[in-house]
Amino acid sequence: MKIRFFDLRQARKGPEINMAPLIDMVFQLVLFFAVATTFPENTGVQIDKPDASFKAILPQNGITIAISSEGKYFYDGKNITLRDIGEILKKRVAENEKIGVIIMADKNSITKSVIDLMDMAKASGAKGISIATDEKMEDIK
Repeated sequence: MKIRFFDLRQARKGPEINMAPLIDMVFQLVLFFAVATTFPENTGVQIDKPDASFKAILPQNGITIAISSEGKYFYDGKNITLRDIGEILKKRVAENEKIGVIIMADKNSITKSVIDLMDMAKASGAKGISIATDEKMEDIK
């Protein structure tokens, strides 16, 4: 007959929770969200985009250039000229030949400014031109 002795140290110990897998999982989640999150470019000017019924996802590898209601161009928070835009685009196209241009024009902007920017983008070798709009809200009846 076996006699078992009660071990007091084992009775006080209780269950354990291993924290190492939890810390690893939290770290992986932080890395995933840091990599998967995209931040919109700050154009440096408040733009009231026109509404459109059709929507498409804008390319991720594009250069965003804003046009204010007065027809001024903004890139990376600075007011720049059309000639400066041409130099920037040529430099960026030389680095990545598949790069496109995203035009974020104010709905009251001058059409000539938009057309001039489109011409400069094509002359610089940009592969695509997109125009940013807001989603059109239908009237609820």
